[in-house]
Amino acid sequence: MPISSTDPVSLYKFVSSPAAVTNLAAGRLKFSPIAELNDPSEMLPTFRERAFLDSLEAIRKTGFSEDQFRWLGHQNAILQKLAPNMQAVPLPSSRQAANELIRAAAVYENAEYMKRTFARTVDLIRGSVGVLCLTERYGSLPMWAHYANMAKGFVVRFDGLRGCFAGDETGSLKALKAVRYVDQFEGMTYDPSSQDNLFFSKLSDWAYEREWRVVLALSDCTSSDTLHLYEIDPHHVTEIICGWNVAAEDIEALRADLPPHIAVTGARLEEGQVTSHAIPPQHSDRS
Repeated sequence: MPISSTDPVSLYKFVSSPAAVTNLAAGRLKFSPIAELNDPSEMLPTFRERAFLDSLEAIRKTGFSEDQFRWLGHQNAILQKLAPNMQAVPLPSSRQAANELIRAAAVYENAEYMKRTFARTVDLIRGSVGVLCLTERYGSLPMWAHYANMAKGFVVRFDGLRGCFAGDETGSLKALKAVRYVDQFEGMTYDPSSQDNLFFSKLSDWAYEREWRVVLALSDCTSSDTLHLYEIDPHHVTEIICGWNVAAEDIEALRADLPPHIAVTGARLEEGQVTSHAIPPQHSDRS
């Protein structure tokens, strides 16, 4: 289950360098292909043959539910956007038509063909997207160590991101969603409502991160070499929390590069807890 069922007030991004801070403060968000994420399990297979075949058999027997048919529309949209050549049949016009098609079409009797096609489609979809990883918490010591260079880095706070990422017709892309933590990857099956398993599911070992994600088609980013950027209104960036190992002169140099609306605070480690505190500017002539 997700850590939170409702949007948190704020979300945070750990970064290691001032350059990353200034990019984010300007509203330039980096989306990373799944293969470049730090969790090696992200690249584990997301297709489980038995679960796929069981789900196909169940839907052929009982038909699509209303919710499944709604997700079938989302699936149609994501195929058109990310893997149009893998769409064998157009979206049926009704749930009844969808049920008749899946029960009658001979292609659904060919299990080997269905498995190969489905697995290839999943790989194409996952290879065509980038991920923005955020967290509900700025006080995680492992995250300060791993993602913020042993507290020599920073945390960028965002507010109101739902307005930028409310979702689209695919049901999964351009949507701010909490990650679900599971003991075993469920993967995507023939049940179209399982689509989010491709993007918003991680193993339970990572639950301490309390992660939220946005998944975006790389084609919607501005890309150069291996860098994929997407721009939002920079006023969604409201605070920079500096690690307790960042030098005072580096904080002032960073502050000079930030818009006035962004608060600059410092993280403090006290009795095993991370808190933030105000850092007044050394000079008061900032306009």
